Amino acid sequence: MVIIRLRSVMTMGTAAAALLIAGGLACGRTGATAGIPARAATHCPMVSARLGLHWPYTNLPENSAAAIDAAHKAGAPKVEVDVNFSRDGVPMAIHDYWLNGVTAHTGNVWDYTAAQLETFPLKIAGRQANKGMSSQHLISLWSALNRAKADGMRVSVEIKPESLTAARAQAVALRFGWLNDWNMIDVRSFDPPVLAAMRRADHRIHTTLTVNRPVVPAPAGNVMESIEFNASGAIKPATVSALHAAGLMVDAYTPNTPAEFSTVPLTVDQITTNNVPGALAFLKAHGC
Repeated sequence: MVIIRLRSVMTMGTAAAALLIAGGLACGRTGATAGIPARAATHCPMVSARLGLHWPYTNLPENSAAAIDAAHKAGAPKVEVDVNFSRDGVPMAIHDYWLNGVTAHTGNVWDYTAAQLETFPLKIAGRQANKGMSSQHLISLWSALNRAKADGMRVSVEIKPESLTAARAQAVALRFGWLNDWNMIDVRSFDPPVLAAMRRADHRIHTTLTVNRPVVPAPAGNVMESIEFNASGAIKPATVSALHAAGLMVDAYTPNTPAEFSTVPLTVDQITTNNVPGALAFLKAHGC
């Protein structure tokens, strides 16, 4: 199923509601008829830590095991991890396909085997600033999933390539199967064919369509729509309601400041942010 981020629980479809209940995406809700939760007076979006809690909010590199653990310790119940593929087809936790942004190595992810990539130390600030090297190394998706599961976190896996072969989709699905916890994970992408390939790889995979502007009506097959935050307020309460009515959850990405958080309707189901402490403080100030 596919996940679209932003939505009202009363109107969500049964499948999306079941996922929401299992993962505890919102606080203050109680069960209702046919497994569909009723909306309580206070709706609290889930906070998802984009790439873990990394620099500049900590001294840790993005997509690292330590950043995932730091997000958990900061109170985030969910983490987003990016995926590109090694030369031998192993899904690796790295945002860009080129390596010199976050490591001291040149070339692309697919130029090296997974075993080689896992020896590469990560820059503290990645491509953003010259802060030196960390003690963390590039990790595989499997390592990232295990770190998150040990911390009791849910995981959103963003597939970065714009196309996905059946073999690569199976490689990702296989690692989900090893965890044997399908409600722990959703897969997200800007590209509907990538999400379709993941659903073909295993029908138990929940998918999230990521978009720059709201897509209403949303494409079939997703559970959530993830909509980019922007200062002009791309995410409107009416948009959230429309997506909820279509049975979809809604995610807002990536507000990071109090001013940005304040533009996001609290009826969304999830907020994906780099600034986990800031998001949690904002939500607490609004009764969450």
